[in-house]
Amino acid sequence: RQQGGQQQITGPAAAGGHQAARRRCFLPPGMVCYNRTGGTPMLENAFSPDGMIVRQSLATDVPYGRYPSSRNGCGWIATYNLLRAVGRPQTPEAVRARLAKTLLFGGRFGTQLYAMLWMLHRAGVRFTVTFSRRRILLAVREGRSGLLLYRWKRYGHYIVFTPGETGERLLNCSEYESGSARTLDGLFKKVRPWLTAAVIVKEDRP
Repeated sequence: RQQGGQQQITGPAAAGGHQAARRRCFLPPGMVCYNRTGGTPMLENAFSPDGMIVRQSLATDVPYGRYPSSRNGCGWIATYNLLRAVGRPQTPEAVRARLAKTLLFGGRFGTQLYAMLWMLHRAGVRFTVTFSRRRILLAVREGRSGLLLYRWKRYGHYIVFTPGETGERLLNCSEYESGSARTLDGLFKKVRPWLTAAVIVKEDRP
C-alpha cells in the first residue's frame, strides 16, 4: 500500500508547489494528509499538537486490511505513538504499512501483539512484557512509557501511557480524552478489564 511514489500533501501547503520538507502525516491545522497512493485522507484533527494520534475514531478513511482504522487500527496507532514517545519516531504510513502485512483474516482481529513487539525491537526499543497490573501501575508511577493491551467483555484495545505534565498521559484512550478516567488506575476501575498486558520501555530515549 505504500510501495513506491511519494506522499502527497494537499491544502494550503500545496499552493505554489509541494513542500518536500512536509512529507509527514502530522501537519498544521486545516491540512489533510494522503497516503502514498494518493487516495485516503487522514484528518489532521486525529493528532494532538505534539504529533500523537489520539482520536482513532476520525480515521474512518484510513484502511487497515479490509477494515477502516477507526475500527481495528488501535494496534498500529499505539505502535506509532510509542515510537514517537520514546524518541524513535516513524511516519504513520510506515508503521501502518509494515504492520498491515502481519494482519490475519484481513485484520478482523486487529493487530497481533507479537507483530508490535517485533517492530519495536527492530526500531531498537528495549522493553519488558508483563501481565501484572501491579507492575504496570508501578511503571506508571516511575514515569515509564509503555504500550497497554486491555480486554473487557468481548472487546480489546491498545493504548500508550507516557509521562504527562501532571501525571500519566493515556494516548488514544476515549475515557482519558472525555475526562471520565484521567489515570491508568482510574481506567482499570472504570472498564474492569479481565486481561491486561503491557510492554514497558526500559529507557525513554535512544
